[in-house]
Amino acid sequence: MGLGPTKQYVDILVYADAQYVGNPADLMVVKALKYLMNYTDLTWSLYFKDPVGFGNALSAGGWNLVIVDHASMPGIGQYWDDLAAWVQSGGALIVSTYDTDGSHTGQTSLWSLMGATPAGDIADLSPLDIWDRGQVFGQPEYPPDQVNFTNDYLDEGDKLSVSAGYMAAAGWGYQYFGNNAGVVTKDCLYHPRTLLNSFIVQEAGGDDDGDRLEDGAEIYIDEIWYLLWCGGLETREQASEPSLRIMAWPNPFQGFLRIGAPFGARVSLWNADGRRIFSGVAEGEMLVETKDLPPGTYVLLAEAGNKTAKRVLVKR
Repeated sequence: MGLGPTKQYVDILVYADAQYVGNPADLMVVKALKYLMNYTDLTWSLYFKDPVGFGNALSAGGWNLVIVDHASMPGIGQYWDDLAAWVQSGGALIVSTYDTDGSHTGQTSLWSLMGATPAGDIADLSPLDIWDRGQVFGQPEYPPDQVNFTNDYLDEGDKLSVSAGYMAAAGWGYQYFGNNAGVVTKDCLYHPRTLLNSFIVQEAGGDDDGDRLEDGAEIYIDEIWYLLWCGGLETREQASEPSLRIMAWPNPFQGFLRIGAPFGARVSLWNADGRRIFSGVAEGEMLVETKDLPPGTYVLLAEAGNKTAKRVLVKR
């Protein structure tokens, strides 16, 4: 698993309102956060079926990431515009909602700020096809190629069109055709700060890949990690001394590996025995041929000044 260079320290504000969930521990987003605590120093404050409390906490500020897991209650819609202001101020945001078309929660500019436009309602949620394995849905977990849903609600979500500068990471069909996206964010190279799911992640409670982890939790694990990693989310204490970041994709990799690192950073790839496989100085995106490397675990290092970053990679 690619688990990042150093531990992050992140404070997360979470709202969730799944109608058929009584115990917050059963929320997919909570399971994802507990999983990520094994690799990341984070804390979160959950407002469960309490949109007003969430709105007050959002206004108080001080969060590194905000997550809205909207499955049922229309009351969260009164805070869409506040979340739009949060995004405009540079805040990081993940939203999962069935109502980007505003039929229950009202119209908002938030979705356009997250790179999406509603493109049609979904009556019954057909399986979601995972498209992007190189960035969003390749680490730390690996959701199944198709994610199934229980269809517990009358309004299951919307298909999306993706704005220029954004990418569709998953949707309905074998590829993006202009109006069938379900997960929208930015490429890792552009340090994404938002990610939008236009469906109810909580309904992905199955385990289609048999790894003893619900598929909905896997979706959230990868999405949260993606913003933590690519968005460079740090606490205010860390902000005065930015960390060194290095990116590598796809992960797992096979015939090639793309590496992104700050200009002038020394980059090296090492195998599990401690032997250096590759080294170079970053002058833009680096492309490394890896077809002759045996399957296994590798470590990618970057060094610049007194800072070091590390990524764990897997060759399949």
